[in-house]
Amino acid sequence: SIQPVNKNKRSVLVECHKIDTVVESGKILSPDVVKIDIEGHELSVLKGGEKLFSSANKPKSLLMEIHPVYLSQFYKSSFEEIWNLITEKYGYAPVVVMSHHPNRFMCYFKST
Repeated sequence: SIQPVNKNKRSVLVECHKIDTVVESGKILSPDVVKIDIEGHELSVLKGGEKLFSSANKPKSLLMEIHPVYLSQFYKSSFEEIWNLITEKYGYAPVVVMSHHPNRFMCYFKST
């Protein structure tokens, strides 16, 4: 995790790049599916992929695990902010939203 989670003090340095930068560089093709599971930093990934997620060639499917508690703790965002960005700005439609735990949502969105 980028931040200590569940009192885990161990960390690993990882080089990060915006998904827009990687796609624009030609290092990868525009993906058909994107899975985001990063414990509260979902907003940074979504904003780092603004061009991709807003484009005519955007991924057909977006899978996310969203932890509202971590969103407010790490990035000062909310489930509603993430939801509105995906559905209103990027134009994805929710297909499935499941919660097996009160602080974790598994979401599947499809491009419209």
